[in-house]
Amino acid sequence: MKRQWSTVCFLILLIFENLPAQTIQSKNDYFKIISEKDGELIYEFNFIRPSVSSSLQNGAAYDRLEAPFFETTQEAGVPQLLKISYLLELPEGRPLAQIISSQKEMIQVGQLFYQNDSEKKALPDEWLPKNPVRLEYVGKMRNIPLYQLTLYPYRYNASKKQIEFNEQLQVKITYQPTQRVQVFESRIDEVDRLLKSSSLNYEFARKKRQLKSKAVLNKTALQQTALTQSAQSSGFFNVLAAAHIKIIVDKDGLYKIPYAYLAEKTGMDFKNIDPRTFRLFNQGLEVPIYFQGDFDGKFNEGDFFEFFGEKYLAKFNRYINTVPKIKGHYIDPWSDDNAYFLTWGGNFGLRMVEENGGKVIPDDKTGAPLNQPVNFNFTAHYEEDKARLSIKDINLIQPTAVEDIWAFDEGVSYIQGGTGETSSREYTFVVEQPEGSQQSTFSLLINLQGISTGNHLVSILLNDGEISGGNLSWTGPEKFQTEILINYDQIKPGSNRLRITTPSSSDRTLDILALNWFELKYKRTYRAQNDYLLFYPGPDGISGYTNQFVIRGFKDQNISVYKKGVSKIVNWDLKRTVADTSWRVEMQDLSPLSNTEYIAVSETAKLLPKSITLNNSANTLLTGTHNARYLIITPKKFKNAALPLQTHRASKGLSVETVAAEDIYDAFGFGVKSPYAIRDFLRYTYTQPNWQGAQGSPLYILLIGDASENSKSASDILPTQHIQTEKYGSTASDYWYSLADDNDIVQDFFIGRFPAADSVTIQTITDKIIQYEQSALPGTWKNTVQFIGGQNESRGVLSGNSEIPVDVFRYQSSKLINNTMPQAFSPKRIYAFPRNDQFIGGANDVIGSFNDGRLIMTYLGHGGGGIWGDLDAVTGKPLLNNDQVDEISNQGNRYPFVLSMTCFVGAFDGGNPALGEVMLTKANKGAIGVLASSGTGWIIGDFQMLEQSLQPFLQEGVSVGAAIAQGKINYLILKGQTDVEVSGSGSSLTESFIAPSMAFQFNYLGDPALT
Repeated sequence: MKRQWSTVCFLILLIFENLPAQTIQSKNDYFKIISEKDGELIYEFNFIRPSVSSSLQNGAAYDRLEAPFFETTQEAGVPQLLKISYLLELPEGRPLAQIISSQKEMIQVGQLFYQNDSEKKALPDEWLPKNPVRLEYVGKMRNIPLYQLTLYPYRYNASKKQIEFNEQLQVKITYQPTQRVQVFESRIDEVDRLLKSSSLNYEFARKKRQLKSKAVLNKTALQQTALTQSAQSSGFFNVLAAAHIKIIVDKDGLYKIPYAYLAEKTGMDFKNIDPRTFRLFNQGLEVPIYFQGDFDGKFNEGDFFEFFGEKYLAKFNRYINTVPKIKGHYIDPWSDDNAYFLTWGGNFGLRMVEENGGKVIPDDKTGAPLNQPVNFNFTAHYEEDKARLSIKDINLIQPTAVEDIWAFDEGVSYIQGGTGETSSREYTFVVEQPEGSQQSTFSLLINLQGISTGNHLVSILLNDGEISGGNLSWTGPEKFQTEILINYDQIKPGSNRLRITTPSSSDRTLDILALNWFELKYKRTYRAQNDYLLFYPGPDGISGYTNQFVIRGFKDQNISVYKKGVSKIVNWDLKRTVADTSWRVEMQDLSPLSNTEYIAVSETAKLLPKSITLNNSANTLLTGTHNARYLIITPKKFKNAALPLQTHRASKGLSVETVAAEDIYDAFGFGVKSPYAIRDFLRYTYTQPNWQGAQGSPLYILLIGDASENSKSASDILPTQHIQTEKYGSTASDYWYSLADDNDIVQDFFIGRFPAADSVTIQTITDKIIQYEQSALPGTWKNTVQFIGGQNESRGVLSGNSEIPVDVFRYQSSKLINNTMPQAFSPKRIYAFPRNDQFIGGANDVIGSFNDGRLIMTYLGHGGGGIWGDLDAVTGKPLLNNDQVDEISNQGNRYPFVLSMTCFVGAFDGGNPALGEVMLTKANKGAIGVLASSGTGWIIGDFQMLEQSLQPFLQEGVSVGAAIAQGKINYLILKGQTDVEVSGSGSSLTESFIAPSMAFQFNYLGDPALT
């Protein structure tokens, strides 16, 4: 594919059609090098006189400044000023930038335009900004520190109504001359190509880099993941280094694994295995097991082992288990499945011993040192994560899971004067074996989530009786937690009902809230439920006394009793209760600890695992030697389907490896599915010497498998991360995987995804890629860029915004064509609005452009998941939707890259396929790759992202992954502050969250190594 180089990096409010007639072709035309040496860089900038134009806002006249490739500051209440930004590669250590000389003149102007004149701030009699130069740290890319140099050559004094025009500025940048940029790999060709086109001092800085030593690499790798350290210390490394059996459980209980069952599930022959060497690991630590029949050193018919297994909960997840309870998780967001690893052949494993539970002290002896508890303190937790709540403007640019926003349902609501509200919901819950006496006081701890931003009112009823003492209240999208004391007679054994209600009131217009979870603390009797009881010593026992337990209510007389993780208790008395023909256990135990856990369970209540899998081969992710510049991550079931692409990429000269997601979960998540395990693995490959291959460490990352916003559903084949973004809230983000540390949001990996649910879809996408690279018909289509602009009369919501013209998308497309398109490329246009435009077009024209072939297709307009939503002015059809993709017939494998700048077209995690997914996954039609957003669109931000991405896409020999990375880095240094949602519903004046939100929510569906 032929691409031409040109550098463009301007922003802007996109208001004026004509830029000044100057010879400036790129912002680098302002710049020249004076000197570069260790510790000191001197650059000269020669700027042109700005153009000044006037306009009216709210009846007042304002002036605006313009200059080619300058950006406009966008701070509420402050005049709009011009700035220009450049990228620099500098060693860390607080480098400084200062003006050492300038040539200036004064220009008389009127009042400069305000972003929002209703929020004007009182301005002092001084030049704005105070300093015409600013140097800011942006972040590291592949360990290369990047800084943003911003210049303000047109400063403004509001009192004097003057512009200080710095026609020439000499800037000196200083840093410690002995400092060097240390990189992890000797070859970073793709990153160097990116920086060469973006960084002012690339050539000088590249020569000064130093390669980190292997000792530093090893140390860094171990620091990178605490999991690795804990696994090494516990011997879990050795588990993965040899054959092992992976046992999955998703319920709490006593698990029994008979010989015959294990042999059937694994197909293993155990005759040469000494069962005394069986060792069981969970979360990196060895778990004691009770073994029956290993005394002879043989594992054969009739033998079995038992262990207490636990459902995977948030308490095991080190990334979220430190969040305070009021905001934290009880249920893990990604998995209920806990993994236990069985290994053999080494040292003898930990065993639960047999412990006497017979009566040592007569229970009828007066004054005997004996506690005879009748109940114990118990906490029952009630929670169902059926709905992920849409909560906006909390925990911005953090994973959604840093706070628990999953709830039983969408909650209750009050809408003043409205309809469709759900003011009350009821929840049924079961209380097992409560001890009912007048001395018993229970407590209910309830956790509620505010969803709307105003005041919340709620009352709580238990079995139709109010227990909240009136309405509880709080404000905003925050958690509310309260503990309510209740009497013993307000709870009944078995089924109970909790109701939450939000009342009507005149002092609030909208109230939406939801029930997150609740806990009941009560005294529970020693009576089994479904032949199982986990119990504790009573709360009122005397220290040093022996406890005598009587556990009633068993239907099956084949009962076992265990002290959790310690012993199996034997020699207790089994007795029949005549009244209900049930069985009871009477046992004694001297336990000094009130939190000692016991389990009594009948044989019929013992559990079998959810699954058992034999892993015959060693997991080499942590120990083997790897050579992979291009890394494919996919579940084991898709590894064969990924092989053709692996072979194809290798034939193009890339070192390639395909890694099973399950192996990543085992090595970096103790066997539990989680996006954090994948991210930790990628960070590990970046720093670990055994992943430093001939071409460097992995850079291109292809994720094969669909994802879902419901991370526990079968459709979540390969998880993504969800990030809290500006205005919209939680959005799918594979960009999160591209970050090698948490210190910045500059990507270190080039990420792409095949959102495939089956092997056929993987083959379809792979075939399109291979055909595109090997047999696409030649022609002018490879030099043609299609611009599609939406908007029509029915979208007039923007007409009242003086910043955004109604034909904004046509306007933005024209801007791109006029100011960023190299002459070697031919633009084509389709505009849905206005109707009298010479390039007016509709759905048939869009489909026709796919059929004829385009190098790139861009869309600026309205959209939503499965649609480019602006309508054909003639037929009333949308410009493109999922069904219309079937009408496309790309001739001769002429598939375009689609850059879709609108809402949700890249939301690959939804229940219904997004348009971006459909364009990629359809056989013999659609797109070869799609860059699209999984979140809400921003009118200015979408344009800026496209503006900064288009040029890299047109460069010769640049991969898609590198082009997207360059576009996002260039976009991030713009740091747009004010924007308007594509829906037209509102603007945001936050200073920092729109740009990072955009970076995280734009995902690439396709192969990142495609060129």
